[in-house]
Amino acid sequence: MSNEIIINPVSEYQRLQIVEATNSCVEKAGGIFSRHFSLLTIDFDLRGKCAGMYQVRGKKRRIRTLRCQQQGNSVAGIHDLRKNCLVQHQ
Repeated sequence: MSNEIIINPVSEYQRLQIVEATNSCVEKAGGIFSRHFSLLTIDFDLRGKCAGMYQVRGKKRRIRTLRCQQQGNSVAGIHDLRKNCLVQHQ
């Protein structure tokens, strides 16, 4: 068994899935809190050990996430995210 780690870029289809799942969670949070939340920009520009982060700069808000994924990890969990998204930060 090889200890080699293979890194693949996140495909356009996977990016679309991530954006759709995130928007779904933002809309669900709006329903829970009876508020309208603007949809967030999602940038696939992170490198390193951090899988993702929420960033606020002035009035701009965005999510930054990895541009690549380790082979064996997939974005298949996005469908579960849609069903089970929880608002952890109020």
